[in-house]
Amino acid sequence: MYEEEHSGAEGVVSPRWRPVSLAPLVEVPCGAADTSCAPRGSLSKKERLNYIDAVYCLANKPGVTPTSEIPGARSRYDDFVGSHMQQTPFVHADGLFLGYHRYYLWQYEKALRNECGYEGAQPYWDWTLSYEDPRTSTVLDGSPYSLGSNGVFVPNRNATTVVIPNGPTLVFPPGTGGGCVYSGPFTPDKFQLHLGPVGYEPQGPGGGFGYNPRCLVRDLSLVFSQHQRPTNVTKLLDGCADLGCFNIELDAPGGVHGSGHFQMGNIALDVFASPSDPLFWLHHAQIDRLWAIWQNQNPQVRTNEVWGTQTAGNCEFLLPYLPKYLEM
Repeated sequence: MYEEEHSGAEGVVSPRWRPVSLAPLVEVPCGAADTSCAPRGSLSKKERLNYIDAVYCLANKPGVTPTSEIPGARSRYDDFVGSHMQQTPFVHADGLFLGYHRYYLWQYEKALRNECGYEGAQPYWDWTLSYEDPRTSTVLDGSPYSLGSNGVFVPNRNATTVVIPNGPTLVFPPGTGGGCVYSGPFTPDKFQLHLGPVGYEPQGPGGGFGYNPRCLVRDLSLVFSQHQRPTNVTKLLDGCADLGCFNIELDAPGGVHGSGHFQMGNIALDVFASPSDPLFWLHHAQIDRLWAIWQNQNPQVRTNEVWGTQTAGNCEFLLPYLPKYLEM
């Protein structure tokens, strides 16, 4: 975990899902099958720097995606961003969401290891520890051992309108940043985005698939971070008896998946190009960790349980689970 342990206003985190290594009951829990997902706060500063260096390695290593396929891809890191952009219409708000992102995380971790010499596991970000104000998180405090800071505050901004594939159009008010990340490992002089945006205007060149070099922008939201509180996670883990319920509640309005993206802001709001922010991988490692914990509560049933279709927003499958979220 990338966060130091402390308790929030709601008290100490339940020991049942306190950030510890996952039991190996699920085939690929939160990373490669031969490792467990690393709790980021338990990593030493040296181990944190090793992870950051591996991310730099992918960002500086030439990509393998043909420019005829994704013209803006320049690096191995871009290969992963571009792949997510291509697959987005088929792996969000549907039955492939959790399984695809588990495999996607595993492939990313393997690249960090096999191509960049990283020897640790993929860390996760336990945002329940800083839901009151993510700016206080050791993940986002802007130190050399963090994943960078908030963005520079930009006043008088308009809301951001985001299109969800086969879903609603969402409007996000400005957060507490809005400009380039100003301290830590991913400032403009150390890290650059090349792809996107796709999911909001103005899109990048070629619908977001062209070359669009720019800084990493964050806009941390103290509104959406409130959905990451410990009681919401406990409710998710204890309140769903089947994968359909778990998947929908995780991804519903106010669910911990979307709210994790929304609290980061800017490129993390773009369903297509959100892996451009290195924090994406720690957020989704936490999402995968929660799925693994839920599976391990009843592994004989839940390890191989599937649900839904590969059509984003398929209401035939959503309706039994989401009457409280849908306007009839």
